[in-house]
Order: sequence, then structure tokens, then C-alpha cells
Amino acid sequence: MPFQFPNGSEYQLLLLDTNVLSNIVKNKNHEFENLIQQFLSKKYAPCFSFQSIIEIRKSSLGGKDELYKSFIELFSIVPCLMVYPYQQITNQEIENFIIKKSSIDFNKALNAFSPLGKDDSYIFDKWVDSVIGKLGSTIEIEEKENIDTAINWNLEKYSLQSKHQVIPYPLFEKAFFRNFFAIARPEINSMIYSPNDFPAIKAMCITKFDRMFKMSKVINVNDVYDVLISAAIPYMDAVIMEKHQIDVLRQNQLNLSQLSKVKRYTLANLKQ
Repeated sequence: MPFQFPNGSEYQLLLLDTNVLSNIVKNKNHEFENLIQQFLSKKYAPCFSFQSIIEIRKSSLGGKDELYKSFIELFSIVPCLMVYPYQQITNQEIENFIIKKSSIDFNKALNAFSPLGKDDSYIFDKWVDSVIGKLGSTIEIEEKENIDTAINWNLEKYSLQSKHQVIPYPLFEKAFFRNFFAIARPEINSMIYSPNDFPAIKAMCITKFDRMFKMSKVINVNDVYDVLISAAIPYMDAVIMEKHQIDVLRQNQLNLSQLSKVKRYTLANLKQ
């Protein structure tokens, strides 16, 4: 799924999760060089979600301001892309389903940054500062909502555990989609559809099921972010993520065909 930058260069899409981004920034003399040598040199452009930027920025506000500054400095000198929030990706999938279009134009869910950009919309640090300035209160509200979501998922998880109940994936998926559409587009629930018609929503479902029933640890807000970020995975050419999420993708590639087309790497690939 090549993306064309303003100068005409085409790059494949490489999604980095928050953990990988943090490690690259902390060990920039090694991991960042390997990112350039192993991926950028082969025309893979790093992609990341706005949630990841918020997480890194929040960590910096805790007294590690250098982490956020280094992040901005590093990725301002290379072509990179921001993945828009999951709402935009899933809304595109829903609209496509309604008009019976088979695939979404994922380029519309990306914002490109390049040192060769013609205006501030292409300059990474200026764009980020501008968006955070405009959406400050909205970001705070969403962060609180995500914390509340983690709390509610834990209550649901431990309620089921206390009753020794295990929900099979097909039933979980059915309920997940029904609840998702009830909020996003209620009319979809009265239509005939397959979950595979909505790769982003299904990737979110798969990731949430793992956090609810496959992991024994307490769910935290980072797990909620993992679910939201996973909406972009089916539209990537490759991903670099923590090993657990890579295992989740591998285990479910037959359940969602788009996952089998995504090349998968872990942080270990950048440490070599």
C-alpha cells in the first residue's frame, strides 16, 4: 500500500507501537540507526498513532521531558506518517460497507511529514504542537475515558472469572460488533454483514479478546491504547510491535486474512 510523499517518493507503511517508539528514542544511537538501515533504506516509512505521541508526551511531563524532545527531533528528520484515530478508520470501513465499496483508501487516514514539506502541515514538530494546542481539553477528556474503559474492562473480566465463565471467541465477536455498531452506526445491526467486512474493527475485537481472556494481568490504559491502535494494522505493509501483540497477530492471521499480508517484526529486530 505505497504512500506518495509531496516530493513524489513512495514508501510502504510501517506501524510502530508506543513501546517500540519509546525504546528507539531512549537508545537512538542504535535502534534508530537500525530503523534507517533496515527499513527506511528499503522505502518503509515509520507510522505511529496520535495515541502513541500522547503516551510519550505524558511520560515526559512526569519529569522526562528529554524523551518527548528526542522523539520529535528524531522523527522530524525522516519521512514519517501519522495514523488518524481509530474512529476515522472504522468510519471509512462503515461508509464503504454501506455503499458496497470493497476497500478503503487508507491514505485518507494518514498525515504525512517530511523534512522537504512545503508548509507546516508537513513539518512534524509544528503539526504536533498545533494539534495538541487545539485539542488540549479534548485529549484530556479522551484520556480519562480510556482510563474508565480500562476499569470497566477489568470489572467485566474479573466478574466472569469469579463465575468461572469463559466466553468463546465467536460469541465475544458477535457482542463486540453489536455494541460497536450500536454506538457508531445503529442501522448496521439490522443489515447482513460479515465481521471480515470490517478489518479494523475486527482487529480491535481480536486484540480486546486477548487482553480480556488470554492475559492474566490487570488491564491498564495501555491495553486500551493497544486495542485502539490495532485498527490500523490490517492496512499496514509491516509492523514493529511488542512480542505479545505480534503473537496475537500470528495466531489470528487465519481469522482475519489481512493480517497474513502484514510483515511482523519485534523490537529484537532493531537490536540486532
